[in-house]
Amino acid sequence: LVHHGMSLVSRLLSTNKLSILIYHQVLPAKDPLRFSEPDKKEFAQQMQIISKYFNPIDLPKALELLKQNKLPKNSICVTFDDGYKNNLSIAQPILQKYKIPATVFVATSYIEGDNMWNDNIIEFFRKRLHKDIDLNALSLDSISNCSIENALKVIPEIIKQLKYSSLTERSKVINELYNNHSEDVAESKMMDREEIRELFEKGITIGAHTHEHPILKVLTKSDQTQQIVCSKKILEQIIDQPVELFAYPNGKLGIDFDETTVAITKELKFNAAVSTDWGTSTTKTNTFKLLRFTPWSKSKLKFHFQLLRNYIKN
Repeated sequence: LVHHGMSLVSRLLSTNKLSILIYHQVLPAKDPLRFSEPDKKEFAQQMQIISKYFNPIDLPKALELLKQNKLPKNSICVTFDDGYKNNLSIAQPILQKYKIPATVFVATSYIEGDNMWNDNIIEFFRKRLHKDIDLNALSLDSISNCSIENALKVIPEIIKQLKYSSLTERSKVINELYNNHSEDVAESKMMDREEIRELFEKGITIGAHTHEHPILKVLTKSDQTQQIVCSKKILEQIIDQPVELFAYPNGKLGIDFDETTVAITKELKFNAAVSTDWGTSTTKTNTFKLLRFTPWSKSKLKFHFQLLRNYIKN
């Protein structure tokens, strides 16, 4: 009854407002080092709510209808960033079950078997649980007998420290961490070419997300262009179709990308680009600065309420 009531309220609030959700991974089971990522049970519950009380729609179609002032009420799009294997193995079957279209934005350098730098940090700490860790390379205090609590405190600090560093600096520090502790890098979590192709053939829209997932704003225009062009070309070769949607890495306007980046995406003939700035997109929203939203609650009722509240933001 409460869900039904919220659905009626969101119908009133959602006229020509598009809510675009951001996910990254759907895990096989709860992971204490990735507590913000839903596991398959939580994701299935969320998709069930979206299927029953909202109008899930493919992002390209939604943008077309929004432009025409014909977007159905309670319209919602599901998107994933980065290109994890579990987008295919876990998320896609659930999406298919509930007849929910989705878009996956892929950072293409990782299709050759590497992990994203932040995942390498998380997995390093997983390998070092209950062991000593020397963090001098990062000017942080070393840890004796590393616990889950230690890891959860330090991992965000390291990611924050390295996020706006150059790709070279990131790699150097992470390699030092692994080498100094004689640890091997974890098996790749990212889709390869065949998996991306399979995901596309199962009806998922594929979008570009740069090649190496840098913070674009700190790069020259030439380097930004190269990162975006490379991602677009590789994906178009894989799926043998134009790639017309783009997601800015990290995605905050003015911090992670700027008007130079927006101009590049237009020049490269993308149809639209998504940020990670929160809210809903309307007919007045710049198509190359589309807003997205991450509902974080593990409770079905709170998850639904967060979706409802997002329509109020603009």
